[in-house]
Amino acid sequence: MPGVDSGYLCPAPFDSDGMAEEATPDSLLAWAKDIVSDGRSYLRLQPAYSFIQDGLDMVNGETQHTAVATLSRVKTDQTVRNVKELVAAQTNIRIIPAFKSDIDEFRRQTVILNKCFMAWQGMTFADRRLRKAWQYACAAGTGYIGTRYDPHYWYRGRGDIVWDSYGPLDVLPVGMGRQHDLQKAYAVALRVETPVHEAWRLFPLYVDKIKPSRDARAGHGVVVSQAVKFATAVLKRFGQGARYEHEAAPWGMVDVYYIYVDDDSVNDTGRPIEMRGPDGVYGTSWSYMVPYIGQEIPVGEKYGSPVVRKAGREDCLLYPNRRLIIAVGTDMLGVIVNPDPQTQASPYWHAKVPLFQLRADDWAWNFLGFPLTRYGQSLEKASVEMWRGMVDAMNARLSPPRAFDRNSQAAALAQTINTRIPNQVVGLDMSLVPLANQISPLLPFQWYEYPAHYLQAQQMLTGMIKDQMGVADAQALARARQLPSGDSVEKLMEQLGPLVKDQSRNMEESIRAGGEQWKACFFQFYTASRRMQLVGPDGLADEDFDYRPGTLIPYANEDDWRSSGGPDLHSAEARRRFGAPDRWESYFDQGQIVPQFERARWHKDNFTFSVIPYSLHEFNSISRKLFYLQLQMRGFPLDPWTLAELFDIKNFGDVPDIPDPKTQTMRKAQTIFERWLAWMQIQANIQQAMGGGMQGGKGKVGRPATAQTVPTMETKGGVRPIVRESKH
Repeated sequence: MPGVDSGYLCPAPFDSDGMAEEATPDSLLAWAKDIVSDGRSYLRLQPAYSFIQDGLDMVNGETQHTAVATLSRVKTDQTVRNVKELVAAQTNIRIIPAFKSDIDEFRRQTVILNKCFMAWQGMTFADRRLRKAWQYACAAGTGYIGTRYDPHYWYRGRGDIVWDSYGPLDVLPVGMGRQHDLQKAYAVALRVETPVHEAWRLFPLYVDKIKPSRDARAGHGVVVSQAVKFATAVLKRFGQGARYEHEAAPWGMVDVYYIYVDDDSVNDTGRPIEMRGPDGVYGTSWSYMVPYIGQEIPVGEKYGSPVVRKAGREDCLLYPNRRLIIAVGTDMLGVIVNPDPQTQASPYWHAKVPLFQLRADDWAWNFLGFPLTRYGQSLEKASVEMWRGMVDAMNARLSPPRAFDRNSQAAALAQTINTRIPNQVVGLDMSLVPLANQISPLLPFQWYEYPAHYLQAQQMLTGMIKDQMGVADAQALARARQLPSGDSVEKLMEQLGPLVKDQSRNMEESIRAGGEQWKACFFQFYTASRRMQLVGPDGLADEDFDYRPGTLIPYANEDDWRSSGGPDLHSAEARRRFGAPDRWESYFDQGQIVPQFERARWHKDNFTFSVIPYSLHEFNSISRKLFYLQLQMRGFPLDPWTLAELFDIKNFGDVPDIPDPKTQTMRKAQTIFERWLAWMQIQANIQQAMGGGMQGGKGKVGRPATAQTVPTMETKGGVRPIVRESKH
């Protein structure tokens, strides 16, 4: 459009007649360079950008150096210590998945999802990956977690879903609005530092064009390495690569940019197009066929004749799961490794940028968060200066600056005297000049006294640093997890301030986004054998025995799907109920299988992943559980299914069916009271089947059965609360 800068828009994949490609390798490379440049410029405009390198330098111990060798170099590292405590307390979590589906036919799969997620996070140490990203968030302001499938995670040939951590400068958004949502940006470039041999292995057709962008072999040798080290420190702070956290390595590294584009290009070439992923292979789970605009596509059958309609824009999107362009090379970018527009389909079913952001100190008007280190930085600098002053004063009292009489004493002798060294013997001629006149301190020793109120000020600074960084809240959080008595829990919960709760909610929002991405990868990549390895037979569903290749995506075969309890989607009413597309009718009428790509996009949306507020760090969970138990002890109608949900007891069992009071049809018990009534009926049936229950007859001896009275809360020894279920 004239007068509008659309330079960040990706070149169109095809021209209108389909005879020539507009997106040439050269034009894509030039566009990728602009995307990286614009993304970096956007980050430099962020107010938090200037604090990124300061936070990294503080953690790496590269701050507050002194050029005078004899002066104190003591550092307190209080801020770093506080950050470590914050990270340790806030990432000591156990993510309890809450996958749900409102469709009864898919409830079995929700159980499989929850079990497999719990097993996966334990085997892959997902909490440790989250910890690394939270370290970035606390020390550099912003961290990211990337969700991907690594086909060789465990060893060659056995893959798994993995979480990778990234720093604030590894993710470059372009064309993002004020909502600061990565998923709403036009393009997002993810920079992945990769050893050059791995880049050659990933892209073997471009080995001759992929060159190391950072090769530390030039720094080998003592003299050269020192020069390189000095130059690197200067460039890191003031050069073009300033605030760009490259990890030093003695081997060649190269940057691989995965650029995810929200491209709404359509197929207007006049011919159907096979879309593939970066691997260039058709027939994978991420390949699909795109009709062209105006193509007649069948939508069903009427009176024995096929019903067709013309394909619209929504039917002809070339990149419904986003467009993925991969650029490899130096900071100036060297080569596009998937220049063919037909190999630029994103391989992930979730159709998102496979990233979610973590920020400890976020503000509505900033994309990057502020690092927590900035709150203690200036205070710690003052504290360090005071500690160094105290050490310098102590050293000056032990070995003060002094003067000597040049007429009576040699300069070499005066310079060798060190008053801190015990048993030092020095020969002097004191017959003419007294000792006091030969050598004496320049200033009286009172000059180097360190006032007592300086120590008090240092203690105040330490407390101020902890207070501003919210360390007390993290400490209370860690103590609350030790499961003390009920009264202690309430007191500890009262100590949790709003800062740590706010940060916890930020983390829960990010975890929810990560759970949705994990869900799509689970359906896409986990086979029946993989689920069997994770959770045993409980990880299998009927679909695994009726459909190939063992995924949980249904409808590979019509008869098998219905025989295993799947819903019949032939009718329009059933499709509306389950949210299935109406165009599937054409596949049914022709006896064809619905393509896996379409089935997957529909099936994954039948499940949702949610996080209960403040549940990630188990805020209020202990007191809430005790409250429910006290209600039950006082006769409040609570059913075991509600308690199982409260205590995160998985696979407890389905809620029983009850007759609807209005329609008299059977349905699931919905309210807690309905569940309790159903539970009472189950207990009554059990007692009737046992011949009147467990009531003992007359003349029986021995200790009576436990739990025959209403439970009560009592205190044992005046300290420990207990639950009593019997009165004998």
